[in-house]
Amino acid sequence: MNEFYTLAFIHPWVKIQFGKPNKTRLLFVYTSFGLLQKINKSKNAGKLPSIIRGLRMNVRLGAEKKLFKVGFCYKLIIEIVMKTINEKFPAFKKKVVVSLEVGKEFVDDYTNANIAGKWTVFFWWPKDFTFICPTEIVSFNNHFEDFNQRNTNVVGASTDSEHVHLAWRKSHPGLQGLKFPMLADTSKSLSEELGILESKEKIAYRATYIIDPEGTIQYVTVNGLNVGRNVNETIRILDALQSGELTPCDWVPGEATL
Repeated sequence: MNEFYTLAFIHPWVKIQFGKPNKTRLLFVYTSFGLLQKINKSKNAGKLPSIIRGLRMNVRLGAEKKLFKVGFCYKLIIEIVMKTINEKFPAFKKKVVVSLEVGKEFVDDYTNANIAGKWTVFFWWPKDFTFICPTEIVSFNNHFEDFNQRNTNVVGASTDSEHVHLAWRKSHPGLQGLKFPMLADTSKSLSEELGILESKEKIAYRATYIIDPEGTIQYVTVNGLNVGRNVNETIRILDALQSGELTPCDWVPGEATL
């Protein structure tokens, strides 16, 4: 059985551990600034102390000493904690599907700039061409004008490619008139940084983020793969956040605040 040692907290949402695995594999060290170092056991195991030493500002001394004591070990296990409220939504640059019109299907460089300055509901589903997912997407689309009246962007995303998104939109009657972009996180870099990837299939959970105009997460919820969301509740939370007031349980617009 493998034994793992906690080494350091490079960032609040990344815990690095050290251990002895059974297989050779490529390893990655992440920080909030992205990929720092790629390590291959067979070639670079001896460089691990210097790699961690280069991160000295973020490493507790006790953990660093522990590293040198187990310097023969060669695996880093990365545990990413989900991004939560009062944290900035990660920077991204992705392809999105925005239309079924030939030649205008895609936007290749959809970024944070496209949603900046407005409230944004950014929701994820696990897979295209499935069963629960289209019911959620159709419901968000049916409420698009409700979000628009609240000056709020809507972005839907999964780890499928933009071509799979397009094929699904073409084949599913409820998705053909979609009014918001379908983002393709094909590299899974954004969903991984958000900490919403299911551990076995590496697909996104049903995560919903409400992001304020400054790019800060103000609300996040995650459903299991088998449970669909309630879009009306997302709108109710958005109303409460936009009110700027203290809102009691089950509050809806028009009721007294605290």
